[in-house]
Amino acid sequence: MFLFVIAPNIAQAFREFTQQSFGQKLICWLFSSYYIVHVINDLPSNSELKLHCELEDANLGYYKLSVGDDYHWRFCDILHEKVSVCHLWWVSNSKEIAFEAYQARVRANSCFESGECFWSARGDGIYYSGYPDGRDYKVRYFWDDMLPS
Repeated sequence: MFLFVIAPNIAQAFREFTQQSFGQKLICWLFSSYYIVHVINDLPSNSELKLHCELEDANLGYYKLSVGDDYHWRFCDILHEKVSVCHLWWVSNSKEIAFEAYQARVRANSCFESGECFWSARGDGIYYSGYPDGRDYKVRYFWDDMLPS
């Protein structure tokens, strides 16, 4: 009976996260949870946002986002020690910034409240919210901030 109840959840998790081994998926499902990090282009109209993100040693690739686009990725952080870094370029304004999009040990960047982090690229900077409905967006970085060395 117990296996019947949990089997659909396991099957769904495994379908969504095929890049992980069976053991990794099972451990995450049993002992932790998945996190989702979003990067959203909320720049002025006709502004292209280029981004490159990494999660630990995994290169998530380069992407171009049109206004309103949301690039996001899911991952499991069993030991609560992962770090994800993103580099954003506001193409038409020749501005760029790199920042930690997820850092488990920094509560403000950890997605603990909802399991999701929302980063919004806007005209004056990069805003953060830990809530899916977009409330409590607060500016975290300004485009003119220096890139971390």
